[in-house]
Amino acid sequence: MKNKGFTLIELLVVIAIIAILAAILLPVFLSAKETGRRASCQSAMKQIGNAMLMYLSDSQDTFPLPFMPHPYSGGDYWDVLGTEGVSTWMVNGRWVKGAYCRWLLKKYVSSSRNLMTCPSDASPKPTAGFSSYSYNGWFLARTSPDYNSGCFGLPAKMSEVTHTTKTVMLAENKISTNPTHINMGAVVRTDFAYPPGIAITSTPPLDYEYMTASRHNGGLNVCWVDGHVSVMKKWGPLSDTSDALWDLK
Repeated sequence: MKNKGFTLIELLVVIAIIAILAAILLPVFLSAKETGRRASCQSAMKQIGNAMLMYLSDSQDTFPLPFMPHPYSGGDYWDVLGTEGVSTWMVNGRWVKGAYCRWLLKKYVSSSRNLMTCPSDASPKPTAGFSSYSYNGWFLARTSPDYNSGCFGLPAKMSEVTHTTKTVMLAENKISTNPTHINMGAVVRTDFAYPPGIAITSTPPLDYEYMTASRHNGGLNVCWVDGHVSVMKKWGPLSDTSDALWDLK
């Protein structure tokens, strides 16, 4: 007796079932993959946060300046968040070479390899002087990245932070895609966080929307001043222009 093969209709039914299963399972697989990336990002941010706490212990509980000395002063400079090497800057829509960047917190981690880049960050970042994470220098260091005015303030001490569990120390960032920033010749520093209330009044304006990442299903990892890391939605308490989660008070 001859074996009966599949009919065309049966074959199409099988293909349709496989397609339906793939459509159901693919988002699950992608979600699981992103969960793993988010966890890896959290681990890196946690290590950087712990390194910052060790730095504070060695510096009389005083937060560091975001960069020392000024990156435009010539020669090497230290950056709170920046891969080591010859840094590059976005000026007038093109990358230009800057000074040599050294990572301020390097001695406090066992290995700095890949700590600066979130696995979900696909942006074309330069090889040195940049990071997937930003430092809340506006409030913790009382410093502005505005290169046309005095940048440096007097950094805060840990004791000045009223709510260490509710004050941002580090947050995920992204390179600005706003053409206005590039056309204005702005030096886009992704290692410097832009709180919503402050950013809109900066010179030039570098706003929260274009400078803050939402790589993890609409959220971003945040390392708080006490060192713990959690996921926050980009829009919500974190984006409140009162800067309640960014300010020392």
